[in-house]
Amino acid sequence: MNATLLAAGFVEQLFRDLGISPPVLAVQALLFIVTFFALKSLLFGRVMNHMKAREEEAHQAAERIKHGRHELERLEKEYATHLARIEKEAYDGLQAVLKEAIDARGRIVSEAQQKAAEESRAALAAIAQEKQSALVALKGDVLSLAKQSAEKVLDVPVDGAALEAAIRQRLS
Repeated sequence: MNATLLAAGFVEQLFRDLGISPPVLAVQALLFIVTFFALKSLLFGRVMNHMKAREEEAHQAAERIKHGRHELERLEKEYATHLARIEKEAYDGLQAVLKEAIDARGRIVSEAQQKAAEESRAALAAIAQEKQSALVALKGDVLSLAKQSAEKVLDVPVDGAALEAAIRQRLS
């Protein structure tokens, strides 16, 4: 107890030397505590609430950004899939058009070859017929020239039927 009394006396002497009045100190401490709790409830509470609200807003914004990134990744994959499907459809369509064009070219070439063969056969038939008629005309001209030549050489009219039979026999 002695130490307590000694300490209390020391504090009392220190307060007197410093010019501190214990009742004033008690009032100042009470005012400090009241002011602290008043500021805490009025000012610090609002500031803390505002900081918590800003923190929550930042957290929500971060979540929205994260969700947006996931959505963007999903849409990119969907777009890539859609683009690949469109490219495949375009490729398949192009292949179908090319196949159709090749088939059409084959049909056209086949039809042209068939038409050319028919025209060749018709031309060959026409040539053969023209040749036959030319041979007939030539034989007639040869018979006529032979008769005229024989009449000039013999200086007598020649029987055309007999001469014709003899020439035909020689030409055959």
